[in-house]
Amino acid sequence: MLARGIAVFVLTAGLVSAQTKAKAKVAPKAKTAAPAVVVPTRTLPPPKDESGRDKTLAAFFVKFKDVLKRKDRDALISMLAPDIDVGLRDMSGQGAFFTAWGLGDRDASVYAVISQILSLNGAWVDDQFCGPYVSV
Repeated sequence: MLARGIAVFVLTAGLVSAQTKAKAKVAPKAKTAAPAVVVPTRTLPPPKDESGRDKTLAAFFVKFKDVLKRKDRDALISMLAPDIDVGLRDMSGQGAFFTAWGLGDRDASVYAVISQILSLNGAWVDDQFCGPYVSV
């Protein structure tokens, strides 16, 4: 839908531009403002967080957010899957995560990045919770 709206905007803007150029050729000395282009917009409802539907998941998120707030490196590492895929080359595992995110530094950016991701909403699809995927 967004692509369609953008296409309509571009097409409309192109027509307005062509009309303005045509008027300019007929009356080169007349200065007229281009007509305003109104692009219809659709207001979407605010995202809904469905993580509370599962009490275990909700409790995990509360604990995880607390670990991030305290910047507790050891607790963070213990909450990761032992075979976590770091996403860089063939790096996987908790040690690779530690290295890739620079967890030797108390102010490593990973705390803010994961906190921001957790602040976004997620929804249940069938029996699986789907949180936003954010490429960092």
